[in-house]
Amino acid sequence: MSQFTQRSEFKDIPNMIKPTIKFYEDEGKTTIRQELFTNEALKWAKEIVRDDLTVNQLRKYYSEVVSLKQKIESSNVENFKQFLPLIRMIKSKVSYSYGKEKGNRVKWNSFKKFMDEMIDSINDYKDFFAFCLFFESVLGYYYGEKADKESERQKEQRRK
Repeated sequence: MSQFTQRSEFKDIPNMIKPTIKFYEDEGKTTIRQELFTNEALKWAKEIVRDDLTVNQLRKYYSEVVSLKQKIESSNVENFKQFLPLIRMIKSKVSYSYGKEKGNRVKWNSFKKFMDEMIDSINDYKDFFAFCLFFESVLGYYYGEKADKESERQKEQRRK
């Protein structure tokens, strides 16, 4: 028996992650909260745009999430638990990107917080499904907010 299985503080690690966002209106997880796709997605998109995370950086992680979703669905949704470590590992990949950014880590702040909160809230396939839709909504708002920011920048340059 390893030292980790003997120590009591390690035995409940999987149960330590508590949801920080509520994806559903009800306990049975039948109705996704509509606010996720309006106010909350727009709020996150604005924060990510404000921090200047590039579209390539954002799409890299969105593509990874979509790819995992496809693997889960082609495998069998009942096998979701075997994919949960891969979903949780996305947090470490975002942290890695944050850590290797030399001069401008600020651009990762909001996105890192977003991914940490979302991934910590995923406990089953329904949560993951809601997260995928929510992330897609954030990405859509991101494009709109980024375009608005670019228009404002161009107007500012013309005034000079």
